[in-house]
Amino acid sequence: MPSNPDTRQEDGREGTYLLVVPWPLTAVGGVNQVVAGLYDGVKKFGRLAPRVLQISWQDPAPLDTVDSAGRHITRLRMRYPFDPAWRLGHLVRYFATLPVELLRIRRLVKTHAIRVVNCHYVGGADFTWVVAKSLGLFRGKVLLSLHGLDIRTLARLRGIRRGLWGWALRRADAVVACSRGLAEETMREFGLPEDRVVTIHNGVDAARLMQAVAAAGEATREADVPMLLNLGTLEYKKGHDVLLRAFAQVARSHPTAQLQIMGRSGETKDAIVKLIADLGLASRVALMLDVPHQLALRALSSADIFVLSSRNEAFSVALLEAGALGKPVVATEVCGVPELIENGQTGVMVPSEDPDALARGILALLENRSSASEYGSRLRERVGSRFTLDATSRSYLTLADCLAAEAVTG
Repeated sequence: MPSNPDTRQEDGREGTYLLVVPWPLTAVGGVNQVVAGLYDGVKKFGRLAPRVLQISWQDPAPLDTVDSAGRHITRLRMRYPFDPAWRLGHLVRYFATLPVELLRIRRLVKTHAIRVVNCHYVGGADFTWVVAKSLGLFRGKVLLSLHGLDIRTLARLRGIRRGLWGWALRRADAVVACSRGLAEETMREFGLPEDRVVTIHNGVDAARLMQAVAAAGEATREADVPMLLNLGTLEYKKGHDVLLRAFAQVARSHPTAQLQIMGRSGETKDAIVKLIADLGLASRVALMLDVPHQLALRALSSADIFVLSSRNEAFSVALLEAGALGKPVVATEVCGVPELIENGQTGVMVPSEDPDALARGILALLENRSSASEYGSRLRERVGSRFTLDATSRSYLTLADCLAAEAVTG
């Protein structure tokens, strides 16, 4: 197949490793941090050239761009099989226009010599890539990467919708989960065999993280004021209501303690704003929405304790970043969190949905700064040795190579 000068003439690579995301790569959130890091890892280690495909309804024809970080991005309209209201008519229109969608994919594949398609946050255009693969219109490998909320949204479906997504998960070359807990959940929900679901943990580049922190500058704060931080979208699964009820207890014992909550605005925003007022915490809690990643890192670097209050968490990128910066951590014992945090060694884990337990965990670190510092140091060592961006990228590339080798020998 012909190749694009972006992927061949510049560095002689064999084709393209395409990372598919349903939103701009500049959007705030952990998934984008994973994808941006994987792009850089593929560029560093891979025989293929990385490229991002951003699904964009405003671009019926492929629009190739380069972002401020030098990443090659193609924006392209791709229809989803279901709309947010899950209307049957939308599905009918999807299949009616599918031939045009497949033709668009075939042209994109030829233009950029695409060998691997790695879809992140499953539930949209990835379905069409699986169809193209099944029909022989794309002969490369399709990897579906799960990040938590995506597979749980699909698991709630019933009837034809669940059946179609179950088919897509089974027909992909591999399903990748970012934690063992999420892999087990996915296999259980969709009856997938163990050899179809691969666990590849998220990773972080500690050196680049420190550079970003240095570039962001130091946050202004009073040295004697304990500062707690939570990073997470305002959605039910993040458990901000539990965190606020826990902090109300902490605030009574530590009258100067402050809590910062940073994340994307979401479904629970109004309820969280109201709860802050109802608990009398307006002067003690700073709620900052949709802040750039660099500013979130600045807050993280100056925080005394990072608190993860989630009801469910596949494998938190924010938790990894806190660990890379050596921050003491209190986290709920859910899904992939125990794969990173060793209770009493690299942090404090508490049951989810338990404000009292979360408050006790926070107070234990506030009142024993020596232990808190030791936890942070051990967690930094653990992240640096086992959960690096290089390790994540190499795992993805090894998986793609193994799948390609199986296809040749098979």
